[in-house]
Amino acid sequence: MAVSKNREERPAEDPKEPGQIFTFYSYKGGTGRSLALANVACLLAQREEGAGGILMVDWDLEAPGLHRYFADRFQRTFENSNERLERQPGVIDLFLNLRSEVLKLPESKEEPTLEVQDKLKADSRFESFFVATDVPNLSILKAGCFDDDYAKKVNTFDWEELYERAPWLITVLADWFTSHFRYTLIDSRTGITDTSGICTMLLPEKLVAVFTPNQQSLDGVLQMCERATNYRSRSTDLRRLSVFPLPSRIEMSEPKELEHWRKDQNQGYQPRFEALFNKVCGQKNCNLEPYFNEVQIQHASTYAYGEKVAVLIEQGDNRISLKRAFATFAERLVVLADPWEVPKTFETMSKPDGGVARQAESRYGQLKPDQHETARRLFLQLVRLAADSRQAVGRELKTSLLPDREIVMTFVDAKVIELRETETGQTAAIADEPLITGWRRLSDWIEADREFLIWRDSLDAALANWQKLNRHKSALLRGVPLEEAQKNLESRNADLNTSELEFINASTAAENRSENIVALVGLGASMAIAVAVSYWMDLNWVYSIGLTVAISGIFIYMLKSPEV
Repeated sequence: MAVSKNREERPAEDPKEPGQIFTFYSYKGGTGRSLALANVACLLAQREEGAGGILMVDWDLEAPGLHRYFADRFQRTFENSNERLERQPGVIDLFLNLRSEVLKLPESKEEPTLEVQDKLKADSRFESFFVATDVPNLSILKAGCFDDDYAKKVNTFDWEELYERAPWLITVLADWFTSHFRYTLIDSRTGITDTSGICTMLLPEKLVAVFTPNQQSLDGVLQMCERATNYRSRSTDLRRLSVFPLPSRIEMSEPKELEHWRKDQNQGYQPRFEALFNKVCGQKNCNLEPYFNEVQIQHASTYAYGEKVAVLIEQGDNRISLKRAFATFAERLVVLADPWEVPKTFETMSKPDGGVARQAESRYGQLKPDQHETARRLFLQLVRLAADSRQAVGRELKTSLLPDREIVMTFVDAKVIELRETETGQTAAIADEPLITGWRRLSDWIEADREFLIWRDSLDAALANWQKLNRHKSALLRGVPLEEAQKNLESRNADLNTSELEFINASTAAENRSENIVALVGLGASMAIAVAVSYWMDLNWVYSIGLTVAISGIFIYMLKSPEV
């Protein structure tokens, strides 16, 4: 199988915030895969409040049941009717519609135009398959309508035939997911099948490998991870597939067994995943020790009965709770590019208040659309980035230099921005430094504007020197630095504060005055020379004027030339 076109080249409905797809896979059942997905989905729904919805997709068609974790949380949609929930169509019904519409198109391996794709989605009734839960920001795409024909529909559907007819179809579906939802979490079928291949190889940016500490579970999941990463590296899809191992149902009361199954060089999951990443990702001496110190889902007997979501049940933020364990994993899944990265800071998504990053995202979501750009400028004014470092840190600025005091106070009320009284007036700063790396939206803004922030840092250093020297003209910008500042003044005027603007304008005015003085001095000197030469050579007035102009040009050029 191969993706027909790199989906990153396609226009998204919201190019500023493209969604991501995570697949949860286990080689065997009984690992707690669906339980993990349900809990992570709820945590992300809380974390991303106001930034985009979360979608759960039950692609385990032979053993569907993800919706049962939310059986009593569809009251707004189904009004206590379990029968309506059971008959809600899902993945298999959607693909039956898609196949029907695809067969109407001319047979071609090439991806159709966007207009044809939009018609395909409309005719297939995409919107009708997604159901909002009572958990804010969280929706689900069930496995299908559980009527008398469900088993027949699943067992007779030819996935390979559809893919051969329309290899671009999975990309179209993925594009729809990522343009409508911040995160899409897919519950994949177990084993090695056509549908598990779609879910693990074609769709996701990140693959969550859920396993229990036994040979069958571990061997199978490692084999699938290697197949999926090798497939992606050879495909036309330029996205790199990241794998996040998730050891599940770990029995903490057996410390010797726990140590053996984690660390043993032959059976241990840590050295085996390290070896896999060294092999398929080109890592050298990959170290997962910090990751597995934090990421493991312990066995909890109360969750062995029924379908319960710990995140929605457990209160507080107990260090050994299942809620905290899922929050610890979810943080790494959304923030890190790969599991071996060592995070500097993390917000705790399981906290009742959601952490400072969630507060910031929530307040941002409450702003009017036309205020979002001002908010971006505000936070980028409150960070700085040195040219020799990738690390952004906060900086303190006078509130008079910041854009839109109303927006500033919105974030002050949420304790995201802090106001301080100083001898020179009121200043503002980011209240909690971990926000800079913990709030994804701010991290994305910083990364997108990294080059500009580095330049602005050098500008502010020159500005501080000018102010220290009581605004002496010798500290103003000249030459290339001034030219670069003038370019940024023209293209990024709104991203500069009033002190920065004043400094650039003062430098430009001084440069213009200098050029005018040079011109006047040159003109006066050349006229004097021309008069003297004309008198000496007894030239008429026409020749005198011409000589004056020529000598003026030469004189001005010599005065302005840096080499003279």
